[in-house]
Amino acid sequence: MAEGEAGLAQPLTLTLEMSALHYAPGQAVVVTARLANPQAAPQVFPSLNHVSLKFSVRPNHKAGAAAPSAGRRGPPPMVEIEPVYSELEKTGQPATLAPGAPLARSFVFTTLAMERGDFILQAVYEIPDEAHPDRTRRIYARPVPFTIQGSKIAAHRYLNGLLIREDAIARALARDDGATTAAASAVVAVLAGDRPTTAASPAAASSPGARQTDAILVRDDRGFLNWWVNIQPPGAPAPVRAWLVDPYFGKVWSQARPFSPDQFRSRVQVPEKSRIFNPLRDRWKGK
Repeated sequence: MAEGEAGLAQPLTLTLEMSALHYAPGQAVVVTARLANPQAAPQVFPSLNHVSLKFSVRPNHKAGAAAPSAGRRGPPPMVEIEPVYSELEKTGQPATLAPGAPLARSFVFTTLAMERGDFILQAVYEIPDEAHPDRTRRIYARPVPFTIQGSKIAAHRYLNGLLIREDAIARALARDDGATTAAASAVVAVLAGDRPTTAASPAAASSPGARQTDAILVRDDRGFLNWWVNIQPPGAPAPVRAWLVDPYFGKVWSQARPFSPDQFRSRVQVPEKSRIFNPLRDRWKGK
């Protein structure tokens, strides 16, 4: 059985598994947390979510080495970091853990790969303390090391982890080029019949340099954010096309109806500064 605070035996075990050991700067990181019940009977505990499970990160410096620019010895402090979550999620739901049937949940982090270097990720799960109703007990997972490396940036992000507007527009334009090329190629194939044909180039289908674009950040019905990108092809009266871009993984979800100026009133504002990484960097540097 696992041990936690003050050497007390724990009724659950917690483990972390990262989707990889090495990530590119700006890459979204997927972390899977697993709770296991080593007891002989089922147990009821809070479900795994961003409230019951707290994550923290720090640079992976050797114990006893001087922390960068800090003038102190020992590893830098752990700093709490939040995964992507929906404000609509109900976090107070209980979960029943049967023996031999682990409970697992994957969490997405968009701020773990903001800087190159070696890091350590930690997690702690809080459960009610039956002996002291006014307290909670903590179950710690074994820390997991990971590395951010490489010269190629997977995604440019604001300090709060969201894909920047320019990247969202660029990805929508690339997807729009592909869709336009596919449509043009299909027309050529129909007209050519059985004759050999070559695919039309994006430049032949449209002129990217002449296209007008706009993008707003909106929240969907599940409580997650999306970039909504409008693309105006060159030449009137060409219809405006639109795409939804995931600001977490940077994936272009699907084509959508264009948004109108009236919908700007419901857009989500993008904060210029991060509430997490500014103090995180300051604490690592000993400020």
